[in-house]
Amino acid sequence: NSFDGGLPAGWSISSANSAKWRFDNPGSRVNYTGGAGGFAIADSYHYSSYLMDCSLQSATFDLRAYSSVSLQFRHDFSPRGQIWKSAACYNWLGNPYACGYYTDEYNEKGAIDVRVGAGAWMNIVTLSSSSYSGLQALDVSSWAANQQNVSFRFRYFDAKNQIWWQVDDFILAGGLTPII
Repeated sequence: NSFDGGLPAGWSISSANSAKWRFDNPGSRVNYTGGAGGFAIADSYHYSSYLMDCSLQSATFDLRAYSSVSLQFRHDFSPRGQIWKSAACYNWLGNPYACGYYTDEYNEKGAIDVRVGAGAWMNIVTLSSSSYSGLQALDVSSWAANQQNVSFRFRYFDAKNQIWWQVDDFILAGGLTPII
């Protein structure tokens, strides 16, 4: 699925506040995923005053006929790392001046999770301190193969006024055969 037409049928988004996954590119970003056209974006820089914790959840898939399953997608995750905090400082005469310091208070993260049926979400991989861009292929067979009612989640969290996570071209394949 590409996100050219917005949220695909059967997919859903959730968020702890109004800062959420979007499909209308609110910050007018370039598609850095390597894909073309529309994409999904959780844009922490656009929602600078919110602490983001939002999820993009796939439709549910019946994978009982597949002994191996691969999750493929294009994405751009570029963590900012440390955040500049303004502070009030005073010189030796007692006069105030602008200063600040760097903190790791919010260090944005991206998690790719899987769930079978109504079970708990299980983490496949968490992105945090390094940049990731382009095509990502994950062998999810140990979680999803031969299973019914399987869904995947892209969760972007601990992000406040940092960068973004873009996702595009979601493909689920059983062996070498595309399922969607």
